[in-house]
Amino acid sequence: WNLIYPQRSAGLPCGLFAHYSYSAAFCLGSSGLLISNGLKERAWLKAVMISGAICAIATIPISLSRGGNLALAFMMAAAISLLLARAFSNSKSLMSTWLPAVILLALILIFCGTVVPMIGRNTSMGGFYASSARIDFWNAAARISANHPWLGGGPGSFSWEVFHEMNGLTLEPGMVHNEALQLAVEYGYPALAMLALLITVPVTLCLWRFLNRANACGTAWAALGLVAMLIQSDFES
Repeated sequence: WNLIYPQRSAGLPCGLFAHYSYSAAFCLGSSGLLISNGLKERAWLKAVMISGAICAIATIPISLSRGGNLALAFMMAAAISLLLARAFSNSKSLMSTWLPAVILLALILIFCGTVVPMIGRNTSMGGFYASSARIDFWNAAARISANHPWLGGGPGSFSWEVFHEMNGLTLEPGMVHNEALQLAVEYGYPALAMLALLITVPVTLCLWRFLNRANACGTAWAALGLVAMLIQSDFES
């Protein structure tokens, strides 16, 4: 049901004011920011912000965003692992190492069981994108980016180059539906590597400070929300 665009609700789950994919991305990022800032506030304002974060997280499954729910699962598992690792950071027990590692391993196995079957959808395997044309777009984008790996084809180049890689398209696709591949197609692999580095280094340092109790508690949750948004953007951007 959609109050603003009722004619679209039957074919595409949407929020009141935004496309379901953008709603999921907003909720992922805002939940991290609300928790990050809420931990620094007074009791009543902290309760308001934490409640807002809970509402944002609860909204993601309702959005029916597949990438959003996958990113939410990652965010929850990563948060539990970080809290356990921080709790046992000063302990000499083996639990401080193997318990977070087991949780992360379980997360990787669940992720592979969900995402990897997308690649073999012609072999009757399942997967949450098993019947989606997006996989064809991703494969086409990978081939296009290999044609000009250093500088890319320029902004918007995917929308016309894709016709050389895919037959039977009736509409011009405006995007790859994967931010990493979109960047590689338009600006090349060096730009993708540079952006990945600019994001990975500060996020890793932030989480490292959190695990070592170096006064980065709130910032770590904002970083986790950012990572979840990036994961979602690689499936439904």
